Amino acid sequence: MNNSNLYIGFDRDGTLELPNLEFDSTIAKQLRFLQENGAKLFLASGKGCEFLSEHFKQFNLTFDLICGENGGHIISEKMNFIKKCEKEHLDFFCENIYSLELPYYENEPKESIWTGRFFENAMIAVRKIQAFIEFHELDLQVYLHPDAVGAVDVVPHVIDKVNVLEFIPNNAEIHFFGDGENDLSLMKHDRIMPHTISNAIPAVKECVLAKNGKISMLEARDGVSELIDKLFLTKEIL
Repeated sequence: MNNSNLYIGFDRDGTLELPNLEFDSTIAKQLRFLQENGAKLFLASGKGCEFLSEHFKQFNLTFDLICGENGGHIISEKMNFIKKCEKEHLDFFCENIYSLELPYYENEPKESIWTGRFFENAMIAVRKIQAFIEFHELDLQVYLHPDAVGAVDVVPHVIDKVNVLEFIPNNAEIHFFGDGENDLSLMKHDRIMPHTISNAIPAVKECVLAKNGKISMLEARDGVSELIDKLFLTKEIL
């Protein structure tokens, strides 16, 4: 079994995990087996690189590439890349955030984007932030993550999960598992074969079907595990 040209990537929130469906040792075993047989694994998430690295270490799992902050911060064993926005729109947003009268939130420190944890008031925050961005014509996007803390990202347009492709060889076979709006640009890219799960948004499922990828009828972690088994493994091996 030789997977030296195979790269397999995953979103975290909504794909590898949901609040009621956390990552576990079963899928970790699958991923370690793939790595041991030459496949390269990467994450592409809105979460920070340090958090992602530490989170999966508890499962004895280290990813070959971690693309955090929606593509704004990318790390590997030999590389630490931060994508900076030339426009000052994110700085303007951060400097004027007090004027938005947002619900209570906790900052989640990031290098290239802004993230706040709004818990049960996340949708209220999204509406206010989006209105502020549209009023000031800022070159920023807003993403709400399906996690327990109600995380909301504010992201410059130059920051995109597609940035991870700069660090993957041009001749690689690349599969990516995602579920949300901030996964779409990567899943639509010509170099990507996309796959998804039952809890994905309709646009993601449409993208996967259009590109002949796979959709599991199971949610998040369980659906990803099922597809990994079908696409890359056999039950006899595990």
